[in-house]
Amino acid sequence: MEDRTDIKRKLAAILNADVVGYSRLIRQDDESTVALLRRYRELMAESIVRHGGRVVDAPGDNLLAEFPSVVQAVRCAVEVQETIAQANALLPPDRRMLFRMGINSGEVIQEGDRIYGNGVNVAARLQELAPAGGIAISESVYEEVGGRLSLTYEFLGKHVVKNIDRPLKVYAVGPRNAADERREPPEKGSMKRRRKATWALVILGGLLLGALSLIFLYRSAFWPPEPAPAVVEPSPRSSSPSIAVLPFLELSDAAQKERLGDGIAEDIITALAAMPRLSVVSRTSTFRYKDKVPDPRELGQELKVRYLLEGSVQKEGPRVRVTAQLIEAETGFHLWAERYDLETEDLFALRDDVTLRVVKAIQAQLAEREGFSMKPRQTDSLEAYLRFLRGRSYASQFSREKNALARRSFQEALSLDPGFLDAYLALAHTYITDWWLGWESSGEKALEQALEMTEKASQLKETNLNAQGLRSYVLILRGERQKALDTAKGLVATNPDEPESWGWLGVALFYSGQIQEAIPPLEKAVRATQSPAAWYLQHLGFAYLLSGRHDQAISAFEKALSRNERNPWALLGLAAAYNMAGQEEQARGAAARLRASHPGLSPELFASRLPFKDDSHRASFVNALRRAAGD
Repeated sequence: MEDRTDIKRKLAAILNADVVGYSRLIRQDDESTVALLRRYRELMAESIVRHGGRVVDAPGDNLLAEFPSVVQAVRCAVEVQETIAQANALLPPDRRMLFRMGINSGEVIQEGDRIYGNGVNVAARLQELAPAGGIAISESVYEEVGGRLSLTYEFLGKHVVKNIDRPLKVYAVGPRNAADERREPPEKGSMKRRRKATWALVILGGLLLGALSLIFLYRSAFWPPEPAPAVVEPSPRSSSPSIAVLPFLELSDAAQKERLGDGIAEDIITALAAMPRLSVVSRTSTFRYKDKVPDPRELGQELKVRYLLEGSVQKEGPRVRVTAQLIEAETGFHLWAERYDLETEDLFALRDDVTLRVVKAIQAQLAEREGFSMKPRQTDSLEAYLRFLRGRSYASQFSREKNALARRSFQEALSLDPGFLDAYLALAHTYITDWWLGWESSGEKALEQALEMTEKASQLKETNLNAQGLRSYVLILRGERQKALDTAKGLVATNPDEPESWGWLGVALFYSGQIQEAIPPLEKAVRATQSPAAWYLQHLGFAYLLSGRHDQAISAFEKALSRNERNPWALLGLAAAYNMAGQEEQARGAAARLRASHPGLSPELFASRLPFKDDSHRASFVNALRRAAGD
């Protein structure tokens, strides 16, 4: 018999925490949700360490920790829930993130840094029975802490749960009594740290930077002090399946290598990330294993995932062979494998074709194994969604050729799903970009087409906030300022808790000549969003600029550029802001960045498009751009 000296049994208090309604939050705003989860996990980790515990695992939106004492575990859970409640109170109701927590006391098996066994399973089941934002404890925990901590408790009855032999007696932990504050003071400085942590969440939340590369946060949002492998037993894991897409091996001759494998892997990651019930490891995390062949079981533990996708690409002239394999990480077994032999000179079309086939296969496999269907957000057509993603990638490059390709991609998405609302709005943006940058010979025609797309989107869903907001923006560009302003005010009246409402109102006020009045709603939109959109920031920058607040304008434009360094509006604004601030060297640098990114862009043409009500504002802006460019 094998002697396993690295395995030991011990008694421990186990805490299991999970986000309530995580899929809904991800559907509403994936970047903000992942960023907020990261901040809350940092807060939880700090509290766990302060109370003598350690984080064991953190897959998906779940967290597992162990403590040497039940009292410490309960105190930690109460402190964390109180602090999160304080932070949530400062967020819009539909963006608040609540956790369920379960605490059990019992024997666990420890192997290295991992723990598993019945004690862990019970904690996971208790978490599922806890109220949203609350804590559920087992009978053994209640008996130990009931007389030692001045908390309130509610008996939730006996519950028969999966994979547990006997019914569980479950108690909910209520709010802290005032007496407990007197008899059980927190550790020195802990309340101060909690207050600082709460405000830090609010302040830093508004400054979190968002870009497409933020997809990597889905699975690497949390850092344990020491990297811990995933728990072996599946029950403590998140209810959401998780997958890591490894970079595809390039088997072609050196002359034939075109980074095609990297592109296919990136496309698959982006497509899978659109599945609300699937957690996807970031490109940043998985591409560390490029040109390596790691053991699937070890890699699954390192990345804390259930599934791995690996593959290879071999190209000879127009012929391409792509292989893909879906692997169960815990066992290393191949669940599905396929080979695709294709022939094409259009590598983008090939990438779309392979991505569609592979993702459809993964959908089918996981639907069978996980017991539910996985569909992308916004549309039931996976192929339409892939066209939409391709279009967004083209549009973000801000070139005339790529903008035309983006338009074609969005049109193809709509031909596959005529009810794809976001594709209509993305298509409208391509016409707006044509107008701004002078790529459409008839500017009025471009704006008419953009308005038509917003109206089609509104017909699909009359109350859609972004459709109405974008419509107000097009009306501004057409010179219909009062109609645009009325539309934006209506959005705020009907959607007062939505940052987009305030953002559109700020833009309408700004171009209507109410520069000072535009700043508060734009600032409110930025503060209320974990990852403020670039258009919030660039318009806030313009408002600061024309109000003489040059340093704040520079900061806003730089933040907008952190989302996309080719953003022409932010580059133009930054050059003008540095010039107006008297920072001539920085102004020349920003102008050089603009010329490098958009060599054919005329600042005069761009400025002439600015729909300012007051011509003096336009003149001030153009003069600053000329000086920055050295003219």
